[in-house]
Formats: sequence, structure tokens, C-alpha cells
Amino acid sequence: MRTLKEREEISELAYEILDCLADDHENLEQIEKIMADKDLCYSEAELREELKRLIGASYVRCYEPVGYKLQRVSQPDFRKLSRYWFELTPKGELQRSASRSRS
Repeated sequence: MRTLKEREEISELAYEILDCLADDHENLEQIEKIMADKDLCYSEAELREELKRLIGASYVRCYEPVGYKLQRVSQPDFRKLSRYWFELTPKGELQRSASRSRS
């Protein structure tokens, strides 16, 4: 297992997305609002691309609303990112913590 110091470097945008997910599930619209509240200017396309990367790296997992519940999506369809809700994985939380401590 890697130590925190050996964790990969992530972009500012990746860190900010992980930080948005630190307390709760969020959807793309909520992530955009949180970023705007922090005066961070990223396009929706940039957010989508970074979310894809974070999902692929197992830092973030996806859920899809089914009725009144969220169902985990094991094979995300990236065309549906605006429909999904996102959550930090334990690996994502470690990466977020390691990145925050380097700042």
C-alpha cells in the first residue's frame, strides 16, 4: 500500500471536486454551484472530463436515482454524468487528505 506521500499529484480541479464530495453525495449541478460559491471558474466540460478521470481512478463512485433511492452504478455511462450523484471512495478521501496536507 502506498503512503500518503507517495500518492499521485492531482490537479487543482480534481482536488476541488474531491473537496466538494467530502461531506455528502453531490450531483454535477451541485458541484458547479459549490465551485461558483468558491469563486472558481471551470466550465461544465472541464468538470465532466475531470469527473471521468476521477471515476476511472476509483477516487469517485457514481449513483443513479431509482425512485427515491440512489443505486450504485458499477459501469458508468459517461453520457449520463448530469444524471448521476457522486461520492468519494476511501481512496478518494485519502487522496484529498494527502493533497490538502501538501498545500
